Amino acid sequence: MRKEVFDALTRKKQYKYPYLLLGLYLTFLLSTVCLASRITQIGSMLEPGGIFVFPLTFSICDIVGEVYGYAYPRLFIWIGVLAEFLFSLVVIIVSHLPAPEFFTQASAYEIVFDPTLRYVGSGLVGLLIGELTNVYLLSKWKIFLKGKFFIMRSLLSTALGQALLTIVVDMLNYFGKLTEHHLGWMMICGYLWKMSCAVLMVFPAWLVVKYLKNVEQVDHYDIHTNFNPFIFGLHEEIPNDYKLNIESVPQ
Repeated sequence: MRKEVFDALTRKKQYKYPYLLLGLYLTFLLSTVCLASRITQIGSMLEPGGIFVFPLTFSICDIVGEVYGYAYPRLFIWIGVLAEFLFSLVVIIVSHLPAPEFFTQASAYEIVFDPTLRYVGSGLVGLLIGELTNVYLLSKWKIFLKGKFFIMRSLLSTALGQALLTIVVDMLNYFGKLTEHHLGWMMICGYLWKMSCAVLMVFPAWLVVKYLKNVEQVDHYDIHTNFNPFIFGLHEEIPNDYKLNIESVPQ
């Protein structure tokens, strides 16, 4: 048994696509920060601009977690939090540097970027609660359902994760800046929009999952994963004398 476990661990390889997916995740996450102050109105829907790109981060985490395991989206989320924090510090500092007299748009930069640190603070709480809940449930249900029904698992875990994230982030970001009526309506509209996006994206996400499992030759099950959200690495623990890593289970 020990030799089989050692051989299984030595077969681990460097995957090709996690870095590309991480780049896309950070792109959409930082775009959300930049657009958070841009309140939009489409018909009767009142929404922050970032909501039009943010649902893509959930979809990416679902794809990564389904293929490579819970540790990868957990690392994505923590890198995203750090990137948001550094991004907000840089843009705030630069936007407050002295400007020449002929540059009359300096105040516009301050209006756009000054609130970003507040968004990052709420985003830290929201991402840890919402996105980690999403990938945790997706991984646990994958084990329970033996890898089947990705579309159903993705939609249900996203529904719960997005609900928690919407409540936390919108309350921390906009409480006191909008009336209770407008805030409540924006939260409802935002949640419905994000779930509509989830429904539209879940089938393409399923196709990407099937492609990655085939190309990377991996289908990770988090049988013995430590789900502690404060672990930042990708190392796998082997409790007691062995660890099982189920790969390429027929779907």
